Amino acid sequence: MKILKTILFCGLFAFFAIQETVANSNSDVVWERGFDGRGFRSVTTVPSGIIAVGSALDSHFGRGDWEGVIGSGAAMEGPIIVKFDHNSEMIWRRYFSAAAKMWLGGSSWFSSVTTVPDGVVAVGTVALGFAVPGRGSSDAIIAKFDLNGDVVWERNFGGAHNDGFSSVVAVTDGIIAVGSSQDVSFGNGDWIGVTSRGRESDATIVKFDLSGNVVWKRNFGGAGWSSFRSVTIVPDGIIAVGQAQGNVFGTGDWIGITGRGDEDAIIVKFDHNGDVIWKRNFGGDQQGGGYHETEIFHSVTAVPDGIIAVGRAQGNVFGTSDWLNVTRKGWYDAIIVKFDHSGDIVWRRNFGGAASDRFRSVTAISDGVIVVGYSIEQSFGTGDWEGFTGRGMSDAIIVRFDHDGNVVRKRNFGGVGIDQFHSIIAIPDRVIAVGEYEYQVGIGMRRRSSIVKFDINVHDIYVSANPPKGGTVSGGSMDIKHGTSVTVSATANECWTFANWTINGEVVSTQNPFTFSATETAHLVANFDGPILDFDTYASTLWNNTFMLNLNRLRADGFEALDACWFRNGIEIIDTRTGSAFSYSAGPNASDLLQLAPTFYHFEISTERCGVVPSTPKTITSHRATVGVENFRPLHAFPNPIQSGGTVTLENTTAGHQIQIFNRSGMLVKSAVATDGTTLLTLNIPQGIYVIHVDNNTVQILVTE
Repeated sequence: MKILKTILFCGLFAFFAIQETVANSNSDVVWERGFDGRGFRSVTTVPSGIIAVGSALDSHFGRGDWEGVIGSGAAMEGPIIVKFDHNSEMIWRRYFSAAAKMWLGGSSWFSSVTTVPDGVVAVGTVALGFAVPGRGSSDAIIAKFDLNGDVVWERNFGGAHNDGFSSVVAVTDGIIAVGSSQDVSFGNGDWIGVTSRGRESDATIVKFDLSGNVVWKRNFGGAGWSSFRSVTIVPDGIIAVGQAQGNVFGTGDWIGITGRGDEDAIIVKFDHNGDVIWKRNFGGDQQGGGYHETEIFHSVTAVPDGIIAVGRAQGNVFGTSDWLNVTRKGWYDAIIVKFDHSGDIVWRRNFGGAASDRFRSVTAISDGVIVVGYSIEQSFGTGDWEGFTGRGMSDAIIVRFDHDGNVVRKRNFGGVGIDQFHSIIAIPDRVIAVGEYEYQVGIGMRRRSSIVKFDINVHDIYVSANPPKGGTVSGGSMDIKHGTSVTVSATANECWTFANWTINGEVVSTQNPFTFSATETAHLVANFDGPILDFDTYASTLWNNTFMLNLNRLRADGFEALDACWFRNGIEIIDTRTGSAFSYSAGPNASDLLQLAPTFYHFEISTERCGVVPSTPKTITSHRATVGVENFRPLHAFPNPIQSGGTVTLENTTAGHQIQIFNRSGMLVKSAVATDGTTLLTLNIPQGIYVIHVDNNTVQILVTE
């Protein structure tokens, strides 16, 4: 995947240790707007604008954004629908008047909205009565509005107790709504002839035609409570997600399926006639310890090769069952899971900081998905939010994932109070997110609805130093417009030199500063080389197999040795650590210097100015060991030096013999089997000095960029 227009591909690998220099910003915001109300819960688009639904208090009406609109005079909270143009200007707003006769203290809301060819359809819940004869304590509601905001038709749906709709989606010949109904609602009202699955509540799915008539209806569940929170369409059916209590599994529609914990997230596929194709529960097997919502899916969307569901999970489920080998981030983690079209897990991710994080809604884009939700204040600066500062008690969040579940971008958004995003929808090069926020009035806080348009055709450039002590970096930035020229710089600390820039271990430039066009989000690492001392320059090899440091030469060149340690084949063999012994002797007849295989030595000294400084390797091979060896042939290698990725020719090799290549630390980096006479080796290794060893023969080779 091309990230930078000026990429150079080389074989160098660098350890990636991010110390980001970017700060969270919001220059990708096209516009943002507050609107009087309790919060927008869902958003959709129509050719002439954006439509959001939610709720408002009766006290909101008659003033502010609701000037001239009269509330019920009694309701605590009522459903609202608002249309904006694409520049955030309000076109019209409506209070759903059918809810005007709710009893004192009742609360009602629209929870979801979808676009149909000649308008929009909203669903939700109305509590404690209805303008038309109500079914129970609370009824599910569904209403169609034309593009001028006028009601085309309205319906309430339910039985003798509590019913509600949470989500709605349009299909070719109608509308699909999902939610839940309490057990005593079944067998009466709209549920005549339908039996409850359990003792509490069942998840529900209902199809309406485009005139608002019920086509079919289904309940789904077991012995405990279940609910659907979101619904989407796939080519051959309908996907609903939500949550179920642990004791429903093994009963009702869940016979043969074992529960994981106190509450599991659920995903069910129906055909277009409402019949179940497959069903899955998802979660860890830990118990909730008294906390609600062990796991839940809040939202679902279709992607070309599967389904993406998002929600949140309690921290103690991680490391178990469906979360095996996944580590918790905090108290509650936001979760995102991809399923294939058969309901099998493709990948799963948790996201968040040390406290509580939640994903509320997901929408598909061409190269992945974007999710929104919220994180509380204590999550920022930790986990996935390391380097980010929280703005208030909770921040609205927006996170972009690629098709493989990798985070591409992440952002927090908000003020000093509580901010949350509840819904998101994609439009070309943009997304629209809606939710709620708090603002300060005197010493108190008041809630308002929020709607924000984000530009998704922007990128983040992160820069970091490797190793961090090698130097500093600058030039990283967030929210860079596509194609914008970016310059990053690296400054080496004393004793260090800049080497190159890498992305995921691949060299992209040796220029410093480095200027390129931003075409994707990228993490650039500035790699620094520390000082390396030439073994033979700073250590003498004496006649009795003794190595001795030349302290005067080291001091003259600025490397005052405080202590030293010696290594054989990369393993420490002596550590003075006292500054009293700067030599190592193996003795005049030491077997480690006389063996057929070569022995590689290097030293490291500690200095006040440059810290620990290593040397190049020193190869010791016994010449006496080769005397009398039949058919002894010296080893030759060319070209030398050679570029990384190039092919070196070895002469005088014997078929079947082992070829070993060691780096300057004496570590084996490559091995191969020789052919007779001449062997060709491709050296896809980083630049540096290496020793090639075949039998008792060695040759030193320099690999360059």
